[in-house]
Amino acid sequence: MVVAGQITVKDISKVKRQENILVHLSDSFFPTNKYVELTDEEINRILDLHCRTPASDILVVYLYVKSHIWREQGNDCAFYGRITNLCKTLHMTRDMADKCLDLCVACGLLVRSVTGKYKSKTKNTINAPNIYALNVGDKQDIDNTIAKAERKLRTRSKIKDNAPHA
Repeated sequence: MVVAGQITVKDISKVKRQENILVHLSDSFFPTNKYVELTDEEINRILDLHCRTPASDILVVYLYVKSHIWREQGNDCAFYGRITNLCKTLHMTRDMADKCLDLCVACGLLVRSVTGKYKSKTKNTINAPNIYALNVGDKQDIDNTIAKAERKLRTRSKIKDNAPHA
């Protein structure tokens, strides 16, 4: 539900750019003791996209990714969760989730690092999830964030080496 001024609407595409909006999200996005900040610039970037994908879907995916980015001593890190979990939580198809993530990258909200395939410690080849970082700070900060997330992903997934490209 989106509240615009005194009017309650169920479709974010009906909200005018000049109006302030309040978005009520369920606890499935984040624990009740945490929140996700959405700036005017972020919402404007989503609303400025001229595409067939509903702005509400793009917003929900962006908020999901942003809410799952962990913070360590005030430094932003990246999202490297499985997209299948995102789809299940948001009741969204994989194609729609991929489109929304692509649009978040295209409008400059997120930076994507394609991780590809890896060999696990058990010698199995696995597809590692892509890494998404908030597009804040300079390029060096973003690169450091992605490198940090890749190290955590390797540790979490017990990744040993990159798999050879076939």
